[in-house]
Amino acid sequence: MNDIFEKISSAKYVVIVVKEESLLPSASALYSHILRLHKKVSLVCEKNIVDKKFSFLPWFEKIRETLPSSADLVIELDTRAYQLYSFFKSNNIKPNQKMATALYASMLVEYDGFVGGDADGMVFATASELMACGADYKLCNKFIIKRTTLATFRLKSLMLKNMLLQENATKAVFSICDDDLKSTGTTLKDAKSIIKEVLGLEYVEVVVLIKSDENDKILKIIDKEI
Repeated sequence: MNDIFEKISSAKYVVIVVKEESLLPSASALYSHILRLHKKVSLVCEKNIVDKKFSFLPWFEKIRETLPSSADLVIELDTRAYQLYSFFKSNNIKPNQKMATALYASMLVEYDGFVGGDADGMVFATASELMACGADYKLCNKFIIKRTTLATFRLKSLMLKNMLLQENATKAVFSICDDDLKSTGTTLKDAKSIIKEVLGLEYVEVVVLIKSDENDKILKIIDKEI
């Protein structure tokens, strides 16, 4: 991490390349930091990973699909929010509101709304510090946690209609196929997100998602310990 920031300090034009959508918030925070250094910066993402749920992020409208040829430093970002914030903190770099919001959003994604098994005291302490720096946590929650679409509602209705409860209702099994996704305009990622909600049912302890048009291939298994 120190090496990257040393290169940034000597560069004139920095390009941040993101190949995984969950890293978009961290990229936004880094983008803001580089701007504060009065350097030219661009953010490049592959078209198919720009999820609209991140449209509230600072500089989202600046995302481009092609790599500029004039940049003298290209960074393929693989740094998570906690690591990036720790570096800022250790170097006495205080996040502004844009950076804090982006970092908070990144943690919200990484730790599954702060209910994921990896969310510990340090994670919550960091989130609190980011809020103290001005992170708009309500905006992050609105777009990342509460956001839904008509297509997702249609898929959810279809999945719940075909849900099977097994082993004394402790196991919920969902079956999905390509035609289901095509007819509702959704993706497997939407289906995997929907099955998490079923763990809120009183007796369900395990949820299984299978692909019926691929010989009932198991795509996802989640339980209440995860």
